[in-house]
Amino acid sequence: MTKRSWGYLILVLIIVVAAAAWWAYRNSSTSAALIRTTARGLETTLRDQPTCVNVNTSKEGWFIGDAKVKYERCRKCTAECQNDGTRSAGWYNSCDGSLIVYANCTVPIVPSVDRPYCRADGSGEDGWYLRQRLVLNASCKNCSVDCLNVGTPDEGWYDGCNGSLIFATTCGGAQ
Repeated sequence: MTKRSWGYLILVLIIVVAAAAWWAYRNSSTSAALIRTTARGLETTLRDQPTCVNVNTSKEGWFIGDAKVKYERCRKCTAECQNDGTRSAGWYNSCDGSLIVYANCTVPIVPSVDRPYCRADGSGEDGWYLRQRLVLNASCKNCSVDCLNVGTPDEGWYDGCNGSLIFATTCGGAQ
């Protein structure tokens, strides 16, 4: 083999290794994001039910506490624990059945009795909040919040002014 042939062989090898590294990086980004999230302490809260927040904004999606799990449209959807005892156990979107996050989620979830509240201070982030997080970007000044449709798939907190859903959850029995 000539020096020129060795040079071409080494160049091809470098390109193949670089392409493989790029492919591995691109296809492991979801796992890497979950590992980073886990490093921030989420591994102890994956049993917590993801919540759809930031509805009607570009950051609408599923969150556990302050940690983003997945950006997607999720208004009127809830996270459901499915596939108990299998490798596919996790939280799934009630609207389309898509996976939100793999998790051992079989621990019973305490129904949310936290009442959303309106923040209308003109800050540009006016809307309905739950636990200091924007749940729905909407005009809500002087509106009440009501738990409606108890015991049905549409159960949740509703805007008393226009009747629109603020947050789908089990709220029956809330004070």
